[in-house]
Amino acid sequence: MTKIDVQVVKETATGVSLFETGELDYTTLTDTYAQQYQNSAQANYVPKALVGYLSANQKREVTGNVKVRQAILQAIDKEAFAENILGDGSTALNGFVPSNFAKDPETDQDFREENGDLLPYDLAAAQDLWAQAKEELGQDEITLELLSADTAAAKKTIEFVQGQLETNLPGLTIDAKSIPLQNRLDLQSQGEFDLVFGTWTPDYADPINFLEFYDSTGGLNTSGYASESYDQGLAEARTTLANDPAARWDLLKELEKQLIVEDTAVLPLYQGAVAYLKTDRLQGVQVFPFGRTVSYRLASVTE
Repeated sequence: MTKIDVQVVKETATGVSLFETGELDYTTLTDTYAQQYQNSAQANYVPKALVGYLSANQKREVTGNVKVRQAILQAIDKEAFAENILGDGSTALNGFVPSNFAKDPETDQDFREENGDLLPYDLAAAQDLWAQAKEELGQDEITLELLSADTAAAKKTIEFVQGQLETNLPGLTIDAKSIPLQNRLDLQSQGEFDLVFGTWTPDYADPINFLEFYDSTGGLNTSGYASESYDQGLAEARTTLANDPAARWDLLKELEKQLIVEDTAVLPLYQGAVAYLKTDRLQGVQVFPFGRTVSYRLASVTE
C-alpha cells in the first residue's frame, strides 16, 4: 500500500458504524460490541500480554493478612468474568505471567502451561480461609475499599469483584470507588488503599518483566510487599543465572509460585485481548501481543 487513511474515533459505536457502512476496513471492539460480534466472520480476538489484577495493601491490618488475600483471590470466578462481562477474547488468568508470552528455552513449552494454575477459583477453599482469617483478626464484619480508574473496563471489573466477594465471603463489604487514573495512582503511591485494580503490559517478552513488578526496591511496588528471598531470586535471575537459561527459567517459575501461592502479593484476574473488525479485502495486518498493537507493514488490499 502507498497510503493509509486513518480516522480517530473516540467511541467504539462510531468505529463500528463506519465499518458497517464500508468506510473503514479495520476498527477495534470493546465492551458490549466485542460480545455482539462474537459470531461474526469479520471479528477477530487476539490474546495480548496485558494482565488485569488486584493488589492488596499489606501495611493494613486486614489486607496484610495472607489468608484474607488468598480467600479473596479464590472467591472470584474469573472465567465467568472474562466470558460474560468482558467478552472481548480476554481469558481467566491463574498466574501473573500470561499465556503465549514466553517459552521454556529447552522444551519450548509456554510458561503459563508449564507453571500451571496458581490459586484458581475455589469457593470452598476461599470460605475456609476467610473464616480462619476473621478468627485471626477477631472481626466478623469487615469493610474494604476497592479502587480503580474510571474507565469502562475498570468499572465493570470492580463491580463484578464487589458482587463476587460480598456474595461469597460472609461478613465482607466492598466499597468500590472509580476515580481518574492519576488520582488512583496518587493514592496507591501514598499507600491510601485497601485493594486496587490495575493492569500491566510488559516492555519485553521475559517473565521477569512481570515478576519484578513486586521487587521491594522497585518503584512500581506500592503494595508494601517485601520478601528478602523473593528479591534475592530476582537478583540471581538478572545476574548469576543470566548465562544459564534453564536454571534461570526454573527459578522464575518458583518465584511466581512464591508471589501468588505462598505470599499472595498479587491477585491476578484475567489476560486481556485485542478485539477488532477487519474486512476480507484487507490482508496481512499484524496484531502484536504487546508494544505497538497493529502494523500495516505487510498489509495489502484486494478489490
